[in-house]
Amino acid sequence: MFKAISTLFNSIVELVKSLFSIVFSVFSIVCNLTKALYHLFSAFYIRHKANKEIERLKSEEREQRLDNKPNQE
Repeated sequence: MFKAISTLFNSIVELVKSLFSIVFSVFSIVCNLTKALYHLFSAFYIRHKANKEIERLKSEEREQRLDNKPNQE
C-alpha cells in the first residue's frame, strides 16, 4: 500500500513538473512573439513617420520653388 502511494505521489510530481514545463514554454513563446510583434509594428511606425517627414520636406521645397519663381521673373 505504501509503495503504491509513493508511486502515485511520484507520478503526480512528474506530471506537475511536466505541466509547469509546458506552461513555461508556452509563456516563453508568447513573450517572444509579443516582442517580435512590438519590433515589427515599431518599424512600421518609424517608416510611416519617415515617409510623412519626406512628404513634408518635399512640399516645403515645392512651396519654396513656387515662392521663388515669381521673384525671378
